Amino acid sequence: MDKETSLLDRLMEMQKKDLLPMHMPGHKRNAHVGSKLPQVLQSRIGELDFTEIPGLDDLHSPSEIMDKAQKLAARCFGAKETFFLVNGCTVGIQSAVMALCGEGEEAAVSRNLHRSIFEGLVLSGAKPLYYHVSYDKELGIPLGPRLEDVRELIKNNSPKAVLMVHPTYYGTAADMGIIEEAHRRGAAVIVDEAHGAHLKFDFALPPSSLEAGADVVVHGTHKTLGSLTQTGLLHLGSQRVRVEDIKRCLSLLQTTSPSYILMASLDAMCHDLAEGDLVKRAVEAALLLRDKVKKIPGFYCWEPEGLYDPTKIVLGHRDMSGKFLGCLLREKYGIYPELEEEGFVLLMITVGDSPETVLKVVEALEDISTRFGGEIKEKNLSKKRGDAFFFFDELPLVILTPREAFFYRRRRKIPLSLSKGEVCGEMIVPYPPGVPVLLPGERISESIVEYLLESINKGCNIQGLDRSKDPEIEILEC
Repeated sequence: MDKETSLLDRLMEMQKKDLLPMHMPGHKRNAHVGSKLPQVLQSRIGELDFTEIPGLDDLHSPSEIMDKAQKLAARCFGAKETFFLVNGCTVGIQSAVMALCGEGEEAAVSRNLHRSIFEGLVLSGAKPLYYHVSYDKELGIPLGPRLEDVRELIKNNSPKAVLMVHPTYYGTAADMGIIEEAHRRGAAVIVDEAHGAHLKFDFALPPSSLEAGADVVVHGTHKTLGSLTQTGLLHLGSQRVRVEDIKRCLSLLQTTSPSYILMASLDAMCHDLAEGDLVKRAVEAALLLRDKVKKIPGFYCWEPEGLYDPTKIVLGHRDMSGKFLGCLLREKYGIYPELEEEGFVLLMITVGDSPETVLKVVEALEDISTRFGGEIKEKNLSKKRGDAFFFFDELPLVILTPREAFFYRRRRKIPLSLSKGEVCGEMIVPYPPGVPVLLPGERISESIVEYLLESINKGCNIQGLDRSKDPEIEILEC
């Protein structure tokens, strides 16, 4: 028997360490989040692991306690109907695309959406129409979708659906005018609100897209709220999508053995949201951190123009790279950021946080400023643009649709360094945050090859490449 450390052993080791998570999941392993959630988080998990026996209902055909739980969620978030997701946001987004877009129909999407959007295009057979995305000029962070960019795309096209992210991974908000414009053009709106499940619950936050009239909204509740990892919610906000179509797609894609532990965490979260002010406390903690950072020499919190979510803390230092700062926080202070980029780190403040947790971050930053602020002048700081995103001067040339490319059989692997001009056969995705650099069926450019090789050298995690030896990429023999 293999006596090396098992996954369980590794988890138990991590659990025993005095770590401060500034990353998802939103409960932060804090057993004092709300009143209902602690009953799940503190439970002996095995004792709650049930199946669909009498009295526990059925997620795929809810009629009693499960139906009641989903209706509570709909009331809590202001939706016409809500569905529990146990395969993550991914299954909700895929189902929404399948329900609204058929084979050969067009969907308006930005090129910096999560990979699940493009997986939905593979499943549905829909054709993507790309609209422009703007970036912060200094840090290279993608900004929220703009009305003028979507309007420019759809004025000469007839997409069945417009897909957008709100807010982005970094907290930048979308222009809610997109929803009205899409409806005026006869298109439904699907919103990837994976990082915005908390927006409805505090006035200091950007508006939720459900309140703005979106037709389908998908929430990753485990990211900023308290449910367990892998959970989410799909909300219907209008009659533009048939409930039966959503149900059929969810039934096709979701597991037939949903975890009652995961579903119980969703229900407990909704009870706590309905009864308390968890999000308000999280926002207050985030604003406290931002205010304190302003007073620490060398440090800053990014504040983009327009609406943004203040609980996403893009934190930088004028004299050190984000990679070095992240390493210091982890190794010296036990603080784990959500993301470490060239020019900054990303911290997530959630319902699992409190003034006490953010003040620990402040103490660490003050110590770093005192001990390291005058000493470190890293040479690589001048390159502040993020590793996690490729910046498209021109969108890749599409040779095959995502679906055509996925099922294309003539394919082989070649060295990444020799792939310029070939047609990509796999989704190539820096993770986090999960935004594809290349999609199946797209022509590989020299600039993309250079970006990927540079990212690999920096230690970035790139999904879709064969890293067992020299980096290889799968191509289509078109």
